[in-house]
Amino acid sequence: MARHLRLKKRPRPINFEIKPLAAGSAAARLAAPQNYAGVPIVKTSNKFGLKPLTAAVLVCSLGIAGAAWALSPQEQADARQANMKELGKSMKIIGGAAKSGVIGDDVPAAAAKIVELSKVLGTWFPKGTGDGDPGITKSNALAVIWTNPDDFAVKVKALADAAPGLIPAAASKDIDKFRAAVEPVGASCKGCHKAYEKPDK
Repeated sequence: MARHLRLKKRPRPINFEIKPLAAGSAAARLAAPQNYAGVPIVKTSNKFGLKPLTAAVLVCSLGIAGAAWALSPQEQADARQANMKELGKSMKIIGGAAKSGVIGDDVPAAAAKIVELSKVLGTWFPKGTGDGDPGITKSNALAVIWTNPDDFAVKVKALADAAPGLIPAAASKDIDKFRAAVEPVGASCKGCHKAYEKPDK
């Protein structure tokens, strides 16, 4: 008599399709801790040495929330400072050009970088990363940023609004136009630093 074979159901394949992470989402921040607010950070990596793609797969497939390699408050403050230094480098280039009267070949790239960073600058200040906050040993961000957020947002927006004018001004090679574009950018930076940056001792 023929035996009746019972076929076991094969397990359904797991779909490992990786979709792009939404910019600024928790998963994106966990997946790429070396990239803070969309801006490259120098010498920063997750605590387990995982490559960004590996971390992304773990976060998306396992649904890990608050994973151990999320940035600590001090690491976030350090990332912000690294971003500020990048912004400062570009500001130095355009400031030097305005002062010397010579719009060099490096100026258009610096102008574009300022525009890029000004769009995300407001995201570099998560609550709990200021001077005097628990776990913070070094931060130039004053607590008033979070107690007076509306004014801080206005000052950040002033830079984002003024920065795009740098690009056509730099391309024109007209020093008067360029200086006119640099002035509101410099003023917005100065106003924000004066009100919200911890003064050097």
